[in-house]
Amino acid sequence: MSITPDAEYDYQVGGSLPVDAPTYVRRQADETFYQALKAGEFCYVLNSRQMGKSSLKVQTVQRLQAEGVACAALDLTRIGTSDMQLEEWYVSVIDSIVSSLELYETFDLYTWWEEHRLLSYVRRFDKFLDEVLLATIPQRIVVFIDEIDSVLSLPFKLDDFFAFIRECYNLRSQKVEYGRLTFTLLGVTTPSDLMQDKQRTPFNVGRPIELMGFQLQEAQPLAQGLEAKSSNPQALMQAVLDWTGGQPFLTQKVCKLVLSVDDTIPAGYEAAWVEDLVTARVIKNWEAQDTPEHLKTIRDRLLLSGEERTGRLLGLYQQILEQGGILANDSPEQLTLRLTGLVVKQDGMLRVYNRIYERVFNRNWLEQALAMLRPYGETLAAWVVSDCQDESRLLRGQALQDAQEWASGKSLSDLDYKFLTVSKDRESQRALELQQWSNKRLTLGQQRSKQRIKILTVISAIFLMAVATAIFRASVDSYKLKNLTYMETLGELLSQGKWQEADEETLRLIIEMSGRNKELWLRPEDYQKIPCSALRVIDSLWYKYSNGRFGLSIQQQIWHNVGEDFTKFANRVGWLKADLMDVSANPWLPYENLTFGTKSSKGIPTLQGHLPAKSIRLEGRLMRLGINEGEVPYDKVVWEDVAKLRDESTRKFVSLQSAQLKSAANGWHLFSRVDACKF
Repeated sequence: MSITPDAEYDYQVGGSLPVDAPTYVRRQADETFYQALKAGEFCYVLNSRQMGKSSLKVQTVQRLQAEGVACAALDLTRIGTSDMQLEEWYVSVIDSIVSSLELYETFDLYTWWEEHRLLSYVRRFDKFLDEVLLATIPQRIVVFIDEIDSVLSLPFKLDDFFAFIRECYNLRSQKVEYGRLTFTLLGVTTPSDLMQDKQRTPFNVGRPIELMGFQLQEAQPLAQGLEAKSSNPQALMQAVLDWTGGQPFLTQKVCKLVLSVDDTIPAGYEAAWVEDLVTARVIKNWEAQDTPEHLKTIRDRLLLSGEERTGRLLGLYQQILEQGGILANDSPEQLTLRLTGLVVKQDGMLRVYNRIYERVFNRNWLEQALAMLRPYGETLAAWVVSDCQDESRLLRGQALQDAQEWASGKSLSDLDYKFLTVSKDRESQRALELQQWSNKRLTLGQQRSKQRIKILTVISAIFLMAVATAIFRASVDSYKLKNLTYMETLGELLSQGKWQEADEETLRLIIEMSGRNKELWLRPEDYQKIPCSALRVIDSLWYKYSNGRFGLSIQQQIWHNVGEDFTKFANRVGWLKADLMDVSANPWLPYENLTFGTKSSKGIPTLQGHLPAKSIRLEGRLMRLGINEGEVPYDKVVWEDVAKLRDESTRKFVSLQSAQLKSAANGWHLFSRVDACKF
């Protein structure tokens, strides 16, 4: 049987509650705030949005006025922020005070302002308080300034204004009249943010008023409205608070949702019933159901705070989610996160405010937010999937430098720091290996020079046997130094910026080291014969002379990031010229049209992983077509020769697919070897 609630009893979701609203909940903060202002203390209520600050102001103003206190209530959003000048702002503040206290019958603001035009704006505000406000009103005066955070959007600084308010507090020891004047600030900011010039003394006066969530004993005005829905309204109210954590906006909203449902709630099933309601009407598809906006406000304060601050906030929130809470230390970073409303300080710990937030802003949401923010999000995710073992996923070169710059000054998760540290250590190891190779090359070069001198000395003695012996030794040494000599040539080409020649030299090295220099094409098993040490040196040389833009390890990382899809890989490194879905044309950029350098002729940086290219792109050898290198361009070989396998009507399609498959096979085998070498 459905029970209809009292039509006059309603819950208000958003906005200030009227002074006589039956659903207003008095908290400990109500009494603390009232007593502090009554005693003349400067106070500030700086908390997250929709925590009941404005409603608290309305209630407190009424109580103070009943005690004979003159109250001026200013809402800075009514003054405005866009296209405003500093003078207009000060005049508007004074106008709001005069209007609120009904002083216009005895005070002409416009005439008075012009009479003092030679004074600074803050000095005129000072004289207004001293010579007009305090002189006209004999009783205590409390000036409420609501939405104080709106000043942060002004095109000018108000450091002088806040410094003057602080001075009003200090003047109490010199001028008795200032003991009757009290200011209180309400908004979503921190005291330190109010003073934008960090060289000045911060705004450090006033008593902070903490707004906590509703407790069951405080929420009785809300429980009364639930009597129409349950025979046990206290259990129902507790079930609501279990989900909202007593957050005022959410608590009013869920109570309103409870009344909007026609069904009555079976006794003893209050918790399960509320869970189903909250899941269906608040959490599921929350962005569409977030009206009036609340969850979106929290999301935006997290993600639209500037990249550096957003990174710190998300990193801090990640720690809270992973650990269930962290020790509260009231640092600026923690205070900023608390102002989003997402977390709350409880028993000395910083925790997620309530179960609704925990379900909406869960680990999946956080990972997506971090992935959008991190320049290395996809790579980190792949590394984690490999149980942090796949070194090919580690950052290096420019990618590592960019990540380190992005991470600087941010409070990231332990996983982020581990990933960056391991990447940096592996990078240092690569640099050491390259240095060792350079030293070895120098040493062997010196040994070779000495050997040549020795040979010449022996030849000069014209001993035939000695000559034969010397020739034999030289051939042995030449065999041992062959690979190193090739590496030396590659290094010289790269150091001289001869990128295309270096690319061709890289291909020759790979063929030589695989033992297929006669056949000039590779089988899948031939890639496994290439020494890992040689591949590392090739990679290190490309990496060094391109400043981290080129190299096998860079290509390997891209290869994994695109899901080992060769078409996506070729597109990412800049080897394609057209949409692959267009089968009417060869999508491959001709080899001679690649960018052989770290920048194009127009000064545009070359895509990472663009080189080396020929060792991956050239697939004529895999097809065993018997075409010698240099006779016909690779793309033409693959395109035209494979076309012979099909009739004219399907030629272009078959050619496209074959070219993709052959290139993909080569890329897969080479990167498979790189993976096996644990770059």
